[in-house]
Order: sequence, then C-alpha cells, then structure tokens
Amino acid sequence: MPLTAYSSANLPPRWAAAGLPPALFDIVSATQGGPFAALFTYLNLGPLRQHGFELGVDSLVTSNISAFANYSWQGDPEILDPDEDQIEYPESELIFPPKHRLNLGMNYNSARYLGSASVNYTGSAFWTDVLNAPFHGPTEAFTTVNGSFGVRWMDGHVTTSIKVNNIFDETVQQHIFGDIIQRMWYGEVMVNF
Repeated sequence: MPLTAYSSANLPPRWAAAGLPPALFDIVSATQGGPFAALFTYLNLGPLRQHGFELGVDSLVTSNISAFANYSWQGDPEILDPDEDQIEYPESELIFPPKHRLNLGMNYNSARYLGSASVNYTGSAFWTDVLNAPFHGPTEAFTTVNGSFGVRWMDGHVTTSIKVNNIFDETVQQHIFGDIIQRMWYGEVMVNF
C-alpha cells in the first residue's frame, strides 16, 4: 500500500470540520516536520536479540538504616534473519537504550524520623518511534540525586515529609519525546487511623 501524505488537497478528517483554511495545513506541514502520513501500515518485522543483565542488593545495615544498590547493563540490539512471513528489521528503526543504569541509596526509619537519599545514573540512549527520522534522536547521560526527610507526630498517627527529586537541578530528558525533568519538591502528609 503506498504511503499517502496529508496536504491542502488531502486534508485530515477534522481539519475542514474545524473551519480551518486548507492552505494553512501546508504551512503547518512545512514548518512542523511534515509531510504527515495519511496512511500507516504495521508490519511483522523480523526478530531482534536483546541481551543484558541486572544485579541488585538490599541490606539492613542497622535496625534503622537500610541500603540498596542495583546496576543493569543492556547491549545493543542484534537484527536476526527474518522468518518467511517477516520483513527484516530496518536498522534505522533500532532503539539503543541506555547501556548502563546505576542506583545507590539509603533509608532511615525510626519511631520519630524517617529519611532517604539516593543517586541515580542513566547512560545515553538513542530513541526512535512511530514517526520518521527527524523525530529520532539521542538523550544524554544524566545523574540525579534525590532525598526526603519526614517526622512522625501524635504517636505515629501523622507523618509529614518533604521529598526532593533532582536536588541539584540537572537538566534531564529520559526519552527523546519526554519532558525536561528539573528539581521537584513534594510535601506529603499521611494520616494513620
């Protein structure tokens, strides 16, 4: 089936219904990464081999302190020979996820106080998606530091806490289509009846 693009002569179904002029569609298409496909076909692509491993440990350090660490590695995907009913996986559509991820942290939990601290590292990646090559792209490696502190009140019936993600306000984009994640503060009140 040939791929057909939307244009002022072949408008998307709701364009005219919205009362928008046809010529405006060509301007939007030219300035926003068009042409935009009017037909999509999903194909049964050939197989990929993904490989990697993950290691992790959680440990109670004292009666009030616990620690955790985990690491994962993921290799580059490998295109395998397709079966008869498959099409070879196009190399231009491969996603290269972060090769390395590392998380380290500690938690403190007593009758009155609680808290946590963690460091999270994610390596660089290359993302593709349903859209064409202009929308594919890399994300940079990033490290975030997160923490929280809380206090229990009224014999543990009320807990208030402050949580901060990305304490040092690093510019983080986890996915090429994702939002930029900056420092985030949360206040939390938990009531235990």
